Amino acid sequence: MPQRAQLLIATLLTVLLSACFGTTAGAQSRPGAEVRQDRREIRQDRRQKRDDRRDLLRLEALLNDFDRARRHRDARGLRQVDSSLQAILRSEAREDRREIRQDQRELRRSRREVRGERRERRHEAAQGDVRGTAQATHDLRDDRRDRRDDRRDLAQSRARAQRRGEIRHALAPLYGKYDPSSLTHKRRLLAELVQIERAELRSDRQELREDKRERREDRRERRQDRRR
Repeated sequence: MPQRAQLLIATLLTVLLSACFGTTAGAQSRPGAEVRQDRREIRQDRRQKRDDRRDLLRLEALLNDFDRARRHRDARGLRQVDSSLQAILRSEAREDRREIRQDQRELRRSRREVRGERRERRHEAAQGDVRGTAQATHDLRDDRRDRRDDRRDLAQSRARAQRRGEIRHALAPLYGKYDPSSLTHKRRLLAELVQIERAELRSDRQELREDKRERREDRRERRQDRRR
């Protein structure tokens, strides 16, 4: 065989082997990186849950202060409530922006995982690995569910941020006004903020459960890859 033809065949074999091993190595390293990311997200979930629990207690206490000051016609107490409420809403606006960015990052990650699992399934099918293809199909289904959950989380975060912004604007002309109509309107908006915070805390608990489930799935996938 001519030397040039031998060199061409050797080059083609090298490319094919590199593609094969590169795909396998990438598939095996991916679950480990995902598990580490899962741990980071769980830490973030716990911190967010703790912060939201603190915010809920603070808003509930502020609503109690408002009712007490209103009942006793305590103008000074009502002014203090106004000042505290404005500070809380500024803090909530910052937290809303941070949580939306975090949800966007998680959604981008889940989209990458879906694309990666699709590539893995195509690779397993091309190799004729029936068991590997079935497992990749199962993993792809899990990743699609995680992506759906992350889309829901982002939509909820945006909806909460939008409603809190609307409440912030509705409260602005009410500060410093203590007539019965203004106080009634102010209390209704403050009570709605409490309900939004309670709903957010429930969402935090759900997201923490989902991220723990995702960590279990990624650990299982990593164990399976090690056995291959």
